[in-house]
Amino acid sequence: MAAKKPTKSSRERAEAARRASEANLQRQLKRQRNVTIGIVAGVVAVVAAAVGITWYLISGVGTEGQLAEADVVVYDSGELVTPSVVSEGGGIRVGQDGIAGGSPAPEGAVRVDLYEDLLCPACRAFEGVNGEDLARLRAEGAIELYVHPIAILDRLSDGGFYSTRAAAAVYTIAEYSPEHFEAFFTALYVAQPPEFTKGLTNTEIAEIAAAAGASQDAIDKIAEGEFTRYVAAATEQSSIDGVRGTPTVFLNEVTYEGGWNIPGQLASDIGLLATAGAAPQE
Repeated sequence: MAAKKPTKSSRERAEAARRASEANLQRQLKRQRNVTIGIVAGVVAVVAAAVGITWYLISGVGTEGQLAEADVVVYDSGELVTPSVVSEGGGIRVGQDGIAGGSPAPEGAVRVDLYEDLLCPACRAFEGVNGEDLARLRAEGAIELYVHPIAILDRLSDGGFYSTRAAAAVYTIAEYSPEHFEAFFTALYVAQPPEFTKGLTNTEIAEIAAAAGASQDAIDKIAEGEFTRYVAAATEQSSIDGVRGTPTVFLNEVTYEGGWNIPGQLASDIGLLATAGAAPQE
């Protein structure tokens, strides 16, 4: 009988898959300066068709001389107001129906807290790798999803405070047009501006909200700056809670240290956590 051909160990196969995935991610990150590219080519095509994001919204982003200073002002009501769709522990609770503050997940669902900055290229990559998986698990009731838009990268938006402006707009749409929260949040990543620019203007943010289907009343409320102080408070609280950068994921309130950049890995680890009742190890 012929000898069996040696096979690679599971560790070697996992390491090879990790290296291949990291190489692929690096290629994606090199392309992220071009704002016409979406989270992932296929995701962008679907989202762009769904919410009507068009070239004119993003073609001029980051071009010197094209942004009016008055249109990148930070709207601020001067008061600290907590959105009603935010849970007691923080984060916009995305219902099983996909609506901000909507129907809760079944008992026993894994709690997933996702901290992101809308100017963060790695956050866009995270959404490209894991967005569809998390949406599926949320719809299935396997997870209870909490999204925490925070602003740690204002210093990288050339005085435009884009992280704060975008996060405040997300909280506003979540509060006043909750069924359009997910579409708006995703669309902002499709149109994500490069770092070291002032970012999308307030007008462009409002236009994206409109394209995502948000009500005009909700869009008008963005300019009231109702949740700007909340963005600052949530960002400060995230640091207290142990967030050191974005994206950061907590599973059942334990920091996830697995390979979120490997397609399917986060979803797999969530499944293991649901079965074992303990946080996955790196």
